Amino acid sequence: MKHKKIVAKSILFVMGITILPIQSEAAIKTKLNTKSITLKVGQTKMLKVKNTKKKVHWCIKSGKKYIKLKAKKRASVKIVGVKKGTAKVQCKIGKKKLICRVKVNGKRNNPNRIAGTTPTPIPTPTSTPQVKAEATPVVTSAPPRGTHIPTENRLMAEPLKKMDTVTQTEDGYPISYPYGTDFHYFFGTDIPRNKIEKVTFSDSVLMPHEVIGSLDLSEKQNKSVMAWYVDRDDDGQYEVTIGQEGGVIANPNSSYLFSDIGDLSTADSPIIEGLEYFYTSDVTDMSKMFLRFGMFGEEKKSLDLDLGEYFDTTNVTNMAEMFAFCGIESNIPGRIRLGAAFDVTHITANQSPFFSCYSTVYVSTQEMKEWIVTTQSVGELGVGESNIIVER
Repeated sequence: MKHKKIVAKSILFVMGITILPIQSEAAIKTKLNTKSITLKVGQTKMLKVKNTKKKVHWCIKSGKKYIKLKAKKRASVKIVGVKKGTAKVQCKIGKKKLICRVKVNGKRNNPNRIAGTTPTPIPTPTSTPQVKAEATPVVTSAPPRGTHIPTENRLMAEPLKKMDTVTQTEDGYPISYPYGTDFHYFFGTDIPRNKIEKVTFSDSVLMPHEVIGSLDLSEKQNKSVMAWYVDRDDDGQYEVTIGQEGGVIANPNSSYLFSDIGDLSTADSPIIEGLEYFYTSDVTDMSKMFLRFGMFGEEKKSLDLDLGEYFDTTNVTNMAEMFAFCGIESNIPGRIRLGAAFDVTHITANQSPFFSCYSTVYVSTQEMKEWIVTTQSVGELGVGESNIIVER
C-alpha cells in the first residue's frame, strides 16, 4: 500500500513538472503595448509589441493619408500624425494579426508661416467675390533640394509594350474604349498598368524582404535603378517602389510614365509619393505622362495629384495630352497642383496638356494660368479658365 502511494506521488510530481512550463508559456501573451493611440498632427508616438522573438511586419491597414510609419523595428514602430482622421496600424506576426486604432486630432500647421507673426485671416467668400486688379500672387519657394550626385545612370524610357485589348477586357479594357486604345503593360512586364494602385520613389535600391517581385529599370540595365512591388492589402493590385541611390533620375523621354496608374476606388492616400526623390530637370518629353491617371475603379472618388515643389519642367518641349482624361471616370471634379517648379518656357506649340481633364488646376503664377488657357484646343472638353486657380 505504501509502495502504491509513493508511485502515485511520483506520477503527480512528474506531471506537475511537465504542466508548469506549459501554463507559464501560455500566460505570456504576445500583445501590443496599447490598442489605441491619440495624437496631434505632426506629433509622434511609439507603438510596441510585447513578448515575441518572431519577425514582425508593420503596416497601415487603413487611413494611410492620416498617418505615416517611421523607424520600423522588430518590436516597435513610430507613428506620425499627418492629417486629422482615424487609421489602423497592423502588427503581423506569422498568422497572428494585432490592430491598434489611431486617432489624429488638430490641424496641420501652415509651413509657410513665419514664427512670431500673426497669420492674415482668410476672408469669407461672398456669392460674387471681388478680386482686386492690383493683387499679385504670393510666390512661396520650397526648401532647397540638394543636387543629385553626378552620374550617368537613370531610369529607362517606358518601352510601351502594347496590350491586346481584345483578350484583356476582363482586366478593365473594353474592346472599343472611348479614351484611346494605346494601353500598355508596366515597363515591358506582364503587369497591366491599371493593376498598379500606388507608385513611390525612393533614394535607395534596398528593398524589403516581403516583395512579390523586382525588376531592373535602369537605362543601362546595371541595376542602378530598381523597382519592386508588393500587395500589402491583398486586393490584387500592386504598390510599386522605384529606387535609385540619391534619388531617381528621370529619362529625357518620360512619356507615358504614369499613364493608366491609380485606382481611385482603393486610394486612401496619394497615388504617387516621394516625388522629392524624383529628378526631372533633364526631361524633354512629358507627352501623355499622366494619361488616364487615376481613372479606373468602380467606387468614384475625386482625383488628388500634387506634383510638389521639385517637379522641374524647365527643359520640357513636349507636353501634349500630359494630363489627358485624368480621373475622368470618377465623374467628380479633381485637383491637380503643378507646383512652383513647373515651367513652360520651352513649350512653343499649342499642345492641349489638359485635354478632357475635368480637374481644378492650381498654378503658381497668372502667366501660367494664361498659358494653359491658350494651349487648350478651341471647343474641347476639359480645363477652362474658371478651373485654373492661382495660388496666393
